[in-house]
Amino acid sequence: TPCALPHHLSHLCGRRASPPSLLPSMVQWSCTLAASGQGLLFQYPSLLQVLLRHNYQGHQGTLLIVYKNVSPLPSSPTSAAPSLQFRTFQASPSSTVPGLLLQASPLQVSVLGPGEEASQTVRVVCLEPFDASGGGIEVLVEFGTEEEEDGTNAVPVRYSLPLPLPVSVLHFVWGLPLRKEDFLAQWEAITVPQVQDTFLPTREDGKGEGLEVGPLIRLLTKQFHLQTVPELCQRSRQAQTWTFAGSLETGSLSPHGKQLRVLVLVRLEQYEEGGERCARGRKGYRLTVRSEHPACAMGVFKAIKLQLGA
Repeated sequence: TPCALPHHLSHLCGRRASPPSLLPSMVQWSCTLAASGQGLLFQYPSLLQVLLRHNYQGHQGTLLIVYKNVSPLPSSPTSAAPSLQFRTFQASPSSTVPGLLLQASPLQVSVLGPGEEASQTVRVVCLEPFDASGGGIEVLVEFGTEEEEDGTNAVPVRYSLPLPLPVSVLHFVWGLPLRKEDFLAQWEAITVPQVQDTFLPTREDGKGEGLEVGPLIRLLTKQFHLQTVPELCQRSRQAQTWTFAGSLETGSLSPHGKQLRVLVLVRLEQYEEGGERCARGRKGYRLTVRSEHPACAMGVFKAIKLQLGA
């Protein structure tokens, strides 16, 4: 049967794409979830809500995904939206990202009535450094309903919703305490090309604006567990510099039987656009990441840049 999704959800049917009208919200949901332990993964009014709770320890993580049918109950005569029953409900988490393994528990139900929910546990394992910034980690939600067409005949409709899961390499990086001289020595010793960019963050309204860096520093050290190097954190009237060190935990073993860990070093500089001539200028950022593995450097770089809103 043809897929007739309501409104812009039709863009999701049978395609690996997201509806344009929901893209800003989905990006914000993903960004917020990446930096917090739980929250909204997806929502479409009067149809489906998906919640996510995730936590990480070492090279492993656990995701709890809750799917809820939020269509109105049959006893809600005031609602203009139809009451829908989800049939043959399926949710399939997957990863096509090399180095990241997903293992999902099966759903215990195949039918979801209005107001009902089902949950699923997903175990994630970091086997080696990876970069998931280009996608490849998602849960495909599929179900069928019967909906009225032109107010009379009920026709079968099939939904297929690929939802990205906000798992990043930064979730598996843990703080590494380093002294100033040790950090500088390691910084110079890394031969893998660094990842660096300079940019001006933008607000949701599209206007360039200096980001409140305080919450970002707390985010990187509290939620993402990077360790600052206080002796290298500097502040002046026109610029500020923060340095961080961490170790990516993996589930792989070295030839000597030891767990493989990958060094990650980060430098974040905030400056006034125009330098000393622009004391009241817009705040810009230079982000530099060095690591012993290129995928690790790129993954950490893009994860931090996402939180900067750049």
